[in-house]
Amino acid sequence: MLEPKPIATGGQGEVFGGVRRSDGLSIAMKRCTSGPDGRARMRREIEVQSRLCDDHIMPVLDWGEDEFFWYVMPRGARTLADVPTPIDDSTLRSIIDAVLKALERAHEHDHPHRDVKPSNVVELKTDTGESRWVLADWGMTRRARGHTTADLTSTGRLLGTEGYAPPEAYTDAHEIGPRGDLYSLGKLIVWAKTGKAPVPNLVTDAPEPWRRLVRNLTRLKENERAESAAAAMSMLAAAESSSDAALLQRAREGESYAALEVCIHALSRTDDHDYLLDEIATLDNVADELVRNHPAEALELVKAMDAAFASFGRRNFDYANTPLRWMHAVARAAVADENFHLLEEVCDVLFPLEVSWNRFAQRDITAAWLLRITSPAADTVAECIRTHRRGMQSYLAGRLSHASSAVIRDAMRER
Repeated sequence: MLEPKPIATGGQGEVFGGVRRSDGLSIAMKRCTSGPDGRARMRREIEVQSRLCDDHIMPVLDWGEDEFFWYVMPRGARTLADVPTPIDDSTLRSIIDAVLKALERAHEHDHPHRDVKPSNVVELKTDTGESRWVLADWGMTRRARGHTTADLTSTGRLLGTEGYAPPEAYTDAHEIGPRGDLYSLGKLIVWAKTGKAPVPNLVTDAPEPWRRLVRNLTRLKENERAESAAAAMSMLAAAESSSDAALLQRAREGESYAALEVCIHALSRTDDHDYLLDEIATLDNVADELVRNHPAEALELVKAMDAAFASFGRRNFDYANTPLRWMHAVARAAVADENFHLLEEVCDVLFPLEVSWNRFAQRDITAAWLLRITSPAADTVAECIRTHRRGMQSYLAGRLSHASSAVIRDAMRER
């Protein structure tokens, strides 16, 4: 038995509340009110949702099998859009975990959702009051590749919801894949923590412990985002460690012990280039303690930072000064600690990297350092300059003619 007035309306349909007579279940019936394209989308929606059968995908209870212009589903208690923001981290983690599980199931069958947003995440309640969150409204999905019978998207026409839709939705919406859904999920997290409508086509920050996950998911280049829902779930699991997040926050606030601990922990995740570039490189108070107490680990992090530049992506070009300055600080700390073996190893990594990026700010810092450095540290640095002579002579042309150390001057003049 249906209520006389719709409880929701959209561009292609309307939803009526009601009760299933056989058992009193509270239901919602969605009915298509648009033309052939709308009917085709509803048919896909019914087929996909009924086939996937996952705890976190809105179930389809019944549908019109002749023309596929209506279907019945459980009535939700509320949508995520109804939840006051900011949403607390514990609640949000459980919701995001549910959405990722739904996406993982759908992506396994090549069914991207293509419209992940708060109003499409629905809370269902059991008779005992327990709740689960499901991803609903699969009307924008497509059949698996090779099984599409009609192209319902147009190149240059936005598919999805502005602010949540990935950049590729504005160019060729038919090609939106799993990473497009993950982009939308990143934007959803930002909304959940700030209450602000997301800005289209912008890499976005979020409060801890969500910052790294959101920055990854909202990267503008599709191939720079997490490759799958499973990968995003792993990142979410890492974010769940509140102790790690708290330690990182203390490190950012200048606590040297916390910064040292964060750097040591980073050795277990040196393949996480975003973490190295965005977090470790910003800890400018750690080099002396790191070199003094953990010189081998300091060198390992310098080499990992060097490798991380391969994933620099669309960051502002001048942001390269930040990780370069961090590596430079390790070199200076090695001089202070008279660890000339470490100094040589670090300079052998740092000098060619500086040359290749050619950032003026870092060049000035390095030149000022080399003007003042004296033996025996200058002897070690001079050998590194000779190793990378052509690049360093071009990079620092004319800046070291008055260096305090003759060996530095000589190394810069050699041909």
